[in-house]
Amino acid sequence: MTAIETGEKAAIEKYDKVLDDYASHIDHLALLQRQRTGILEALKEIETYHLRLVR
Repeated sequence: MTAIETGEKAAIEKYDKVLDDYASHIDHLALLQRQRTGILEALKEIETYHLRLVR
């Protein structure tokens, strides 16, 4: 696992914690969900690219 993957996974974990308590962030819920989705999609691309390099 690369440092980028580690960082992206850490960011997703933090978003998950914030989204678990969505009531206190209801005004920004859609934005937070979009940002989390963007990070997750980027992580999947990074992991796919990394797997191609390893092969």
